[in-house]
Amino acid sequence: MTAQHRQPAQHARVTGLTHIRVADLRMTVLEAEGTVQLMVAREGDAGCFTTFFNEFAGPATGAEPRQLADGTDAAVARIADADTYKSAA
Repeated sequence: MTAQHRQPAQHARVTGLTHIRVADLRMTVLEAEGTVQLMVAREGDAGCFTTFFNEFAGPATGAEPRQLADGTDAAVARIADADTYKSAA
């Protein structure tokens, strides 16, 4: 098998970058050259991050984390109402 020459990666012109921390996850919204990309990485040893989700966002992508937040809030409220809530702190 012979080695194949690869073109060097081109730098994208980034117009927006937002990092959001959730526990040991870092969620990044990247705006570059007319696209929006959503990346999720987990923090590991020595503060290094491993990306395990990297997708281009579409019109419905923003609704997905909102559903997760709504489900989390509802579950915490049910447990708090039952006086069985144990804080992570």
